[in-house]
Amino acid sequence: MARKKISSTDLIWQFHEKLKEFDDHPLHGISVAIVPEDEGEWRAVTTQNVMKRRPVWAGRIQSIEKRLRREYSLTGH
Repeated sequence: MARKKISSTDLIWQFHEKLKEFDDHPLHGISVAIVPEDEGEWRAVTTQNVMKRRPVWAGRIQSIEKRLRREYSLTGH
């Protein structure tokens, strides 16, 4: 199945929409950045603060990344 092309901005929006589905989503949100890699590939990163102090949220970001990487490739690369 071919992956859909998506911009990094829209991909970040997808992350935030999926994170809002959790009941304990913080009001201020979670910082997520999309880092382009070779040929449309990408990875999601968050702050060290989230990685160290909010391991549950870090795991959720990794889980969402895994699902979205199957569906989307990054445009412009």
